[in-house]
Parts: sequence; structure tokens; C-alpha cells
Amino acid sequence: MNKNFNNFGIIGNKIVKRIKNTINKSINSKNIIKKEPIKKSIPVKKEKPKIQKPIKKEEIKIKEELAELQDDALIISKPTASKETILKWAENLNTNDLFKSWLPIAWEVGLEYGIDPVFIIAQFTLETGYAKFGGVLDASYHNVCGLKNPKGGSDVDANAHMKFSSWEEGITAQVQHLALYADAPKLKGKKIVDPRHFEWIRGTAKTASELSSKWATGPSYGEKINKLCKQIAK
Repeated sequence: MNKNFNNFGIIGNKIVKRIKNTINKSINSKNIIKKEPIKKSIPVKKEKPKIQKPIKKEEIKIKEELAELQDDALIISKPTASKETILKWAENLNTNDLFKSWLPIAWEVGLEYGIDPVFIIAQFTLETGYAKFGGVLDASYHNVCGLKNPKGGSDVDANAHMKFSSWEEGITAQVQHLALYADAPKLKGKKIVDPRHFEWIRGTAKTASELSSKWATGPSYGEKINKLCKQIAK
């Protein structure tokens, strides 16, 4: 009996050892398993909404002035219409031959002084009623814009107005007077035929609207020129 009991004890010890070894191997195998690194999520940068800068009062004023200027014809300017456009406008209105003869003169003299030919034509259209005259002056004066002599006088006095020797001289005087108002650089060094070439008016009008109550007494003078400029340049 004692012998068998001892054998059972030996066998039992062996079984216990095997169980322990199995447990230890299992624990070791779990420790050996590599843990995969946890991937960190990269935070997505959110774009900040663009804040529109408020428009300054000065910028608004400049934009308004530019918009207004676009509707106010400049005296000093490159031609705002072609020769063909101007002639087509005159023909569509059935203007007389005298009026049409002024167009090429206005073009050439305008380019010489840097004044927009369209502006020149619009002004003498207004002043002469498309070369029909009908006021205190007639065609014998060759005066296309109502320029007075150096002494001046009443608007209804024909003798107060300048009488030129030709249409070319009359239109040149008109252009020179416009150039003086706008202070055109190309006026310098030219032979002056403008009878009202007074230094105190230099640079006092750059646009059609600025001629109102200066060249003519009417406050809507510039507005009428602007309207004609737009019609010619269509």
C-alpha cells in the first residue's frame, strides 16, 4: 500500500509540473505577441472663412467719381469715335454739306491739340444748330462756337463776336479755347488765333459739365454737349 501511495504521489507531482509548464508557456506566448502600434489620426485643418474687408469711404468715393466721369466727356482725349462713325452719324441726320465739310477739319485740328474731335463736333453742333445758324451770327463769320472778340459784349450783339477768315481758322480758335480751359500740353508753342485767350481760365474746365456757366451762361450747357457726344459715338 505504501509503495503504491508513493507512486501516486510521484505521478501527481509530475502532472502538477506539466500543468504549471503549460500555463507558463501560455503566459509567455501571450507576452511575445507584438502589439501593433495604434495609428494616430491626423487632425484635418479647417480653413478659416475669409473675412471680406470693408470698403473704405475713400474707395467708394473714387469709384463714384470714375463712374460719373465716364458720363462726362473729357476735353483732352483720344478720339472717342472713328471718322466713319462720325460721318455715318452726320449722314443719318441728313446734315447739310457745310456741316459735313467741318468734320475733317475738326478731326485734324483735334488730333493736333490732343482734343477729342467728338467733343469739338458736339460743341459746334450745339452752337450752330448743325450749321444752320439762325442766331445773331451767320455763316459769314466763320465762327462755329460763338467766340466773342477780345473786348466782348452782349450775346445778342453780332459786333461783339469774332469774325474769322475761314472755317479752318474758326474751328482752330474753338479748339485752342477748349485746350486753354483744359490746360492741354499741346497748346504750348502754337500760334494763337483764339481771341479770348485769357490766362485766368487755364485749367478751369476738364470736362463738358465743367464748361457750364463758363463757356456759356446756361447751367445745362455741358449736359447738352455730353448728350451729343454719346449720340455721335454710338
